[in-house]
Amino acid sequence: MLAAKVRIEVVPKADTSSLLFELNSTLKVKSAVDAAGKNLNYRQEGLNLQVEFLSPLPAAKPATITVEYEGTLATADGSPVENLKLAYVGPEGSYLLYPARWFPVNGYGVNRFAAAMRITVPSDDTVIASGTVSAPEREPGKVTYTYRFEQRSFPGTVLAGNYIVQPSTAVGADITLYLKKGHEQYAGSYGETAAKILEFYSLKFGSLPNRHLALAELDDSTVGGYSAPGLVALASRGFSAPVNYRLLAHELSHQWWRCMVSPATPDDAFLDEGLATYSAAMDVQEMAGENAFEDVMHEVEVGALTHEDMAPISQAGRLHEFTPEYESIVFQKGAMVFHMLRWVIGDDAFFQTLQAMAKEHAWGSISTDEFQKLAEKSGKQELTYFFAQWVSSTACPNSSARGRCIGPRTATRWWARFNRIWTSSACRWKFAFSRNRRGPSQSVWRWWVPRRTSPSTPGRAPCAWL
Repeated sequence: MLAAKVRIEVVPKADTSSLLFELNSTLKVKSAVDAAGKNLNYRQEGLNLQVEFLSPLPAAKPATITVEYEGTLATADGSPVENLKLAYVGPEGSYLLYPARWFPVNGYGVNRFAAAMRITVPSDDTVIASGTVSAPEREPGKVTYTYRFEQRSFPGTVLAGNYIVQPSTAVGADITLYLKKGHEQYAGSYGETAAKILEFYSLKFGSLPNRHLALAELDDSTVGGYSAPGLVALASRGFSAPVNYRLLAHELSHQWWRCMVSPATPDDAFLDEGLATYSAAMDVQEMAGENAFEDVMHEVEVGALTHEDMAPISQAGRLHEFTPEYESIVFQKGAMVFHMLRWVIGDDAFFQTLQAMAKEHAWGSISTDEFQKLAEKSGKQELTYFFAQWVSSTACPNSSARGRCIGPRTATRWWARFNRIWTSSACRWKFAFSRNRRGPSQSVWRWWVPRRTSPSTPGRAPCAWL
């Protein structure tokens, strides 16, 4: 049973007489009151909770409401995602992930917030959340932890259970691991690997947003991993020997892409999960080499084609999170967009773009248009054609039902025949190749590839597409 009381401080952008929240439908509201303690009318229907004010709130004037609610979180019933358990409260351990909407959420994934949380659990449990923690307050049979996170982000994830707490011994990283009994042996390898990944990301993206990082084990009944500010949770199945460093790298990258900088709208979601997917691939490239990187990108490329006609990346808000369609468009095609952009503007400009994104939009949001401007500034070229082709349309770089999407670095490892067709402003390269690195020549695949420079034009011209 979860019993909660939440005080919500809001600053309306426009005059409003009510606020709409999302709340897990298994949690039932008992009361809603204003700052003076006066009862407010509310209506709860499924995931939606609407709270009406006694008088309209003027724009830019702070207001406070307090909502009290309770309910049982034991199954996937009532979850915002059908058949996926995102919150659980039980004697063997509990987890409350932000996507579960276990507290009233306004503007899911977009509206950033600070938080102070007091969590009371059985006396043997340890609580893990985002921010700084006060000394536990102990009473007979129970203990209360208080966490405060002052920056505006998404500090809405809480884990609790009988954990074995092991500070990492890795040099140069402040990491604490929270593991379940029987998994203590993974503390050393996962702590060391996390430290290496964070070092690589800090070099490429900028400093780690949070000084301390908690790496915690999550029950297998939910997602494979989830990240909140200063907290990375991996399902038990994610702890293995050797280290599942691709999963670990993906979740660690969210410390930058989501926690520090988040999409401005649901349609900009590839700047979160797409960039996290490609960040993990780049870590594979750093740790395991080009062949392993090519293998990862091949998997991403195939996934990007699976549901390519469902929606363009720029309409990700039409898709449902945690579905195969969302993963294909946002995670995988999104990663391919970053892969191609890296090739188009070059490594130096690509990483300058990511560093500028982390610095200029720290603890805030970024839109696709704003990201495009950063890439154009770093790459010293106009990129409207690129984002129109790959973000705003359903196009994926293949030209036949049998073909598949190939990254530019991958293509260099394949046998290729080039047909150059020059125009006055751009050049088009037609690749026709047979895959031969892994075995006998197979069917010819075709991919239309942009090039930036023609022999007669030393600058970088926009691509034309065949």
